Amino acid sequence: FEEVDDMIKESDIILECASQEAVFQYGEKILSNGRSLIVMSSGAFSNTSFLKKMRGIAREKNVKIYLPSGAILGLDGIKAGKFSELERVELIVRKNPRSFKIRDEKEKVLYDGDAKRGVSLYPMNVNIASTISLAGIGFEKTRLKIISDPKVDRNVHEILARGSFGEFRIKIKNVTSKRNPRTSILAAYSVLALLERLTSELEIGC
Repeated sequence: FEEVDDMIKESDIILECASQEAVFQYGEKILSNGRSLIVMSSGAFSNTSFLKKMRGIAREKNVKIYLPSGAILGLDGIKAGKFSELERVELIVRKNPRSFKIRDEKEKVLYDGDAKRGVSLYPMNVNIASTISLAGIGFEKTRLKIISDPKVDRNVHEILARGSFGEFRIKIKNVTSKRNPRTSILAAYSVLALLERLTSELEIGC
């Protein structure tokens, strides 16, 4: 399609896998035209006023906004744990310096703080922090640590969740995309899994 309007007219559901800026630019138009939207650049929703507006349009037009699990595991546990007293959610992201377009020769902590600021500082690397925050206890309470590590050749994500239900810790070592080292192959597969779920008569997991 040469024009976004033509794509919207010919589509039932639209997948965004470009950037947070693309979500800001086209998200409202897509929903307003009665099309559901799959968002990979979920960091756009760290702007809570924008998220509120998007959800309002989706309700009005009776469409959905879908956030795939991306390159991580454990979202089902975080979503379920929210119904108990979910006390702590933490994400540690460890990537090779080339993912950040830098040349560190030693391990370096690039960020250690709340998810909201971390997502804004590294919009192309930690969209999953936004997805985790939305699934759990919010951007301000979710902790995020970003590490540049020249010794790793995979994108490593470690998730800790603790609450009255107990706790879990998950560590994922993702193979990176050959075209884009900031992205894990599992993220693409998560979209396929979502599309399969939307068209299946059987849903597994929460």
